[in-house]
Formats: sequence, C-alpha cells, structure tokens
Amino acid sequence: MKTMTTIIVVATTAAAIAFGANAYAKRDAGHRGDRMVNRVVQRLDLDDSQTEALKALQAEIIETRTLVKGDGANMKDQLSQMISADTFDQGAALTMINERAAAFQANAPELVATAGTFLDSLNSEQKAQVQKFMDHKGKRFKHHRGQSDE
Repeated sequence: MKTMTTIIVVATTAAAIAFGANAYAKRDAGHRGDRMVNRVVQRLDLDDSQTEALKALQAEIIETRTLVKGDGANMKDQLSQMISADTFDQGAALTMINERAAAFQANAPELVATAGTFLDSLNSEQKAQVQKFMDHKGKRFKHHRGQSDE
C-alpha cells in the first residue's frame, strides 16, 4: 500500500508542477523573464559580460523548461484521461514522470555550467546581494507556510 500511496503522491505532485509550469509559460513568460533580467542587471549593477552570462542562464533555464515540459497539451490530455478513468494508470503516470525527469537530467550539466559561469562572474558584493535576496525570500516563504523565522 505504501508503494501505491507514493506513486499517487508523486503523480499528483508532477501533475501540479506540470500544470503550474504550463500556466506560467502561457502567461507571457518571455516578457516577465526579460523584465526580471533587467531588474537583476540594475540591482546588481552588472557589467556587459555579467549581463551576457545572465542572459545565457535565462536561455538555458527556458530551454530546460521546454525540454521538461515536452508536449504540454499531450501531457494535460494524458493526465485528464488518467484522472477520469475508472482506475488510475500508475504505469503511465510513472512513465510520464520518468520521461520528464530524464529530460531534466540530460540538460542539467549545461544548466549548472551556465549558472556557474554567471555566479563566478559576480564580485563578492554582488554575491552578498544575491545571498541576502535568497535569505529574505526563504524566510518569507517559511513564514507563509506557518513556520517561524528561526
């Protein structure tokens, strides 16, 4: 029974992630990404080479998201059919999850290398600003989940 529960939880989580990524991609993600890059460039006062490294990271993230997403309409239809069927097809759900995980793993080295190139181009002050931003967002996320700011 534990295996079945685990598969259902994983399938539901994957479905939520897929639907969320699909919705985000449809919400004018290109313009949002460009605005985000411009804000980071301004806040960190990036030079031209750092800006290019950030844009390369943005492109790599978009490429990875596209690979993981695959044929989003097909996935949505498949999930809908699985949910509305008399019995949940665990094998098909697991296959769908494994395909997306494999796509992510295949692109992970390039994503990490591109992120490393950008982060290594930052000076210590810029890295401190990035760390401060991450710490602030992390605390805010925990607070919204009902956790203390310890």
